[in-house]
Amino acid sequence: MPKTPLIIAHRGLPKAYPENTLESYRAALAHKPDVVECDYVHSADGVPIVIHDKTLDRTTDADEKLGRPKVPVAELTVAELQQLDAGSWFQDMKFAGIRLPTLVETIDAVIPHAQLMIERKGGDPATLVELLRKKNCFDRVVVQAFEWDFIAECHRLEPRITLGVLGKKELSAERIREAIAIGANLVGWDQRDLTPAGIAAAHEAGLKVWSWTINAPDRAKLLADAGLDGIITDRCDVVREWLK
Repeated sequence: MPKTPLIIAHRGLPKAYPENTLESYRAALAHKPDVVECDYVHSADGVPIVIHDKTLDRTTDADEKLGRPKVPVAELTVAELQQLDAGSWFQDMKFAGIRLPTLVETIDAVIPHAQLMIERKGGDPATLVELLRKKNCFDRVVVQAFEWDFIAECHRLEPRITLGVLGKKELSAERIREAIAIGANLVGWDQRDLTPAGIAAAHEAGLKVWSWTINAPDRAKLLADAGLDGIITDRCDVVREWLK
C-alpha cells in the first residue's frame, strides 16, 4: 500500500488569497499542509523578496504607481517593493493593501507550523545559504530551482541543505544521474510528464519525487498510487479528500 504523499501548498492557498503573501500562507496553514511553497527574487539592494514573477505587473500595482509596465523586481529596493499593493489585483478590494513579504518574514511565519519549500526565481546562492545559516533552519526548509547550476552551488556551499531540482519532459535515467551528481535529494517534476516508471526509477536511485502542480483529483490519486512522495497543489484545502 503506497504511503500518503506530503501535501505541499503551492504559493499558499492561491485560489482564495493573493499568492505568495503572508495572508495566503496563513490561510494554507489552517489546512495543515506538510510543506508550504514560496518563490523569491532579489530586490535592488539584495534582499530576497517573495514573489513568483521577475516583473511586478501581474501581482502588484507597480505599473499604476510607477507609470510604466513590466518593471523588474530587481529595479526596486525592498523598502520600495513593500510600498506596493500586492492584494488589489486578486478578486476584489478586500485584499487591498497586502504587501510583498521578504523571505525572512515568510520563514518566520511558516516554519513554526510546517516545512518551507523555497523556490529560487532570482538571486545568487551565497545570499540564500547565508540567510538560512543565520535563521538556523536547515531542518525545516527545502531549496529548489529550475537552474540546476544554482542547486549545485548551494550544495557546495552548504551540504546540509535539502535540495530539489525542478524539471519537465521525461524523467530519464540521465536526468536522475545528473540530479544525484549535483547533490539533489529530490526531483520536482511537471505532473504532465511524470510516469509510474519515472517515479520508480528515481526511488531506485535514492531520490524523492515531488510533482507540480496537481489540481485534479484523478491525477493526484494516480500519482499517489504510483508512490509519489509529494503533491504540490493549489488546493491544499481539499487534496486529502481526493486521496481517500
